[in-house]
Amino acid sequence: MEIVAQSYSGSFQSKIEIISLSSDVCPLCSVEEDTVEHLFHSCTVVSEVWKWFFKWCKLSMEQHTSLDHLISSLINHDTSDKGKKFMETTVGCVPWFVWKARNNVVFNNTRRRW
Repeated sequence: MEIVAQSYSGSFQSKIEIISLSSDVCPLCSVEEDTVEHLFHSCTVVSEVWKWFFKWCKLSMEQHTSLDHLISSLINHDTSDKGKKFMETTVGCVPWFVWKARNNVVFNNTRRRW
């Protein structure tokens, strides 16, 4: 859950903040700047992952204005204790998956595989 907490609070470091590499363009979409908000929310590639996640959870994908809004809406969707625990646990899987895929592209020079 640390990756979710860091991305949610804005303390997560992107490539630009960690190391100066040859490009500050998102390694997943190759279009926008590699920022935390872009990587975990507005990247067109990552949006497809979120769409899959919403479909898997049998939820409708509504427009979210930010990563905070997206995560809050998921966690607060089900008010039961069991439902909240499920969402708190599973919502952390998407940022972790995205971060691992991004790092494989950046540091291992691999192509994303989804």
